[in-house]
Amino acid sequence: MWRLIVGWSLFAVVAQAATNSVATAVRAEGTQAVARGVAWLEAQQRDNGSLGEEKYPAVTALALAALRAGGSTNALVIAKAGAYLQQAMAKGSNDWTRGFSLAICQSLLTPAAAHPREAAWVAERRRIDREYSARARDFELRQRAWQQERAALLEQGIDADFSRATALARNLTSPEAAPRPAVASNTPRRGYGSLSYDGALRLLHESVTSDDPRVDAYLDWASRHWTLAENPGKGQNGLYFFYHAMSKCLAASGEEFIRPLDGGAGIPWREVLINKMVALQKRATSDRSGYWVNEVNSYLEGDPVLVTAYAILTLQHAMGR
Repeated sequence: MWRLIVGWSLFAVVAQAATNSVATAVRAEGTQAVARGVAWLEAQQRDNGSLGEEKYPAVTALALAALRAGGSTNALVIAKAGAYLQQAMAKGSNDWTRGFSLAICQSLLTPAAAHPREAAWVAERRRIDREYSARARDFELRQRAWQQERAALLEQGIDADFSRATALARNLTSPEAAPRPAVASNTPRRGYGSLSYDGALRLLHESVTSDDPRVDAYLDWASRHWTLAENPGKGQNGLYFFYHAMSKCLAASGEEFIRPLDGGAGIPWREVLINKMVALQKRATSDRSGYWVNEVNSYLEGDPVLVTAYAILTLQHAMGR
């Protein structure tokens, strides 16, 4: 009997540790930062219901998603944003950028509200998801093969990346093999934290499960190149987009620690990311309001509404909400 009691006690301790992977104080700081961000976003709404860059309705859609995720209780703000998005989608688009923006709006809203033919819309989304998964797995297999070939070339002192790029360029006009200039075998190479543009961009509006190949890709990347100082390979460009995409995939993975391949202690990614986001928040006129913005205005990250939406969603992923 005592063994059973001890066993259940240990189970309870493990279960409690799993649910409290983020320290109470850190979680409290993250919760307060989200509340400040929600209050700031609510104050930015225009009379027509839009938030952020009006040219791209997707910014309003992401802000609305952040308000909902952050627990906004301002029903008027949420209703006006939803009405604005419905009007924007009814107008349609006259160029691909607005069309892409409206596609994000459709995905972020409920299927019934996003498309008059709900069943057809859902079926199309599932078809796209299946197609993406097949292409992603094929891409992953080809990338693994290339990484093995690349490692062998680097051991020979050959600049594999330059050689491959040159070969691709030359093959457009000539079948000749491209030269392979020698390079020191210890030349540093950096990964690109946001993965492929196509695969990561879909993370703005797609749900992610643990078997999604992007989840494995982010776990693999994080174990090799963990950093929050930049969007790896891009510097400060798209920094908050990187935080959002990474947090979404790591949260879906179910992993609480990033385990560096070169050894060392595991990285409690949730706490580290929450602390980073709290430190980056800029306080507004009062301590009850705050926002985020990227000083490098690329990928629309000079718009504090968009960046604050990214940050709120990132914090919610990190806090497991």
